[in-house]
Amino acid sequence: MKVTGVDWRPFAVPFRGEYSTAHGRARTREGLVIRLHSESGETGLGEASFSPETSGRTAELLAAVRQIAPRLPGLEMEEVGASLSGP
Repeated sequence: MKVTGVDWRPFAVPFRGEYSTAHGRARTREGLVIRLHSESGETGLGEASFSPETSGRTAELLAAVRQIAPRLPGLEMEEVGASLSGP
């Protein structure tokens, strides 16, 4: 089954309270919901985000997805993961 399209939407989900780790603190979880569309009409959903304490980096995720997305249409769904780890 081949990928026919990719789209995404940013999200920001607030925590009930401050989230703390050894690396920092956050009040929201930010990232992207990514959808892959197939030639059979099926849709795959995924999520990309940094850890909560490094929130505010959605622009970096958007840049990466914009660079990768044009490479995905035409690939078999099973090839998508391997294509992301290559050069």
